[in-house]
Amino acid sequence: MAGLTLGLVVLLSPYLAERFELLVGTDERNPWSFLSKPALWMVVLSTSAGLGLSLTGLFHKHLTFWTGLGNGLLFFVIASIGLQLDLQQAELRPAFLAIGALWLLIHLGILFLASALLKVPWHFAAIGSQANIGGPASASVVAGAFHPSLVSLGVLLGVLSNVIGNYANLLAGVLFQWVATSP
Repeated sequence: MAGLTLGLVVLLSPYLAERFELLVGTDERNPWSFLSKPALWMVVLSTSAGLGLSLTGLFHKHLTFWTGLGNGLLFFVIASIGLQLDLQQAELRPAFLAIGALWLLIHLGILFLASALLKVPWHFAAIGSQANIGGPASASVVAGAFHPSLVSLGVLLGVLSNVIGNYANLLAGVLFQWVATSP
């Protein structure tokens, strides 16, 4: 089942990218040109397929294997991204810093507001915050600092954050592209 899903994702990603290239083109000034990139569709389809398959219970017997494989592949992806980074070509634009600061302020405001309204203990708020910003690995560390029994909560919140983040990052990408192409 996993092989079939991977095959579909690999085959459908370029197909969807080509179809959207016909619709929106590849001009970088067009804020929707990101839809013509196969990597985008690979992430969206993989996330959607993984989320859908996780609801079926097909892989519970092999959970340890898939977790290890996923962690190993995650390290490979992070390392390959790091190898492509060239800091000398990075341009510092104040608008990007402002968007990042605004993003964190909104996060902090929602965190305090939700914690106060729901009367959530601060350690749960800290775990949720770290899950949103850092993902499963760092959320589980923060959770473990409060109590070892909360580690699984940190992992679950981190995974949920990654799933939501994959889709929310599409919106962020459009906003960043809009800022980058504005005069």
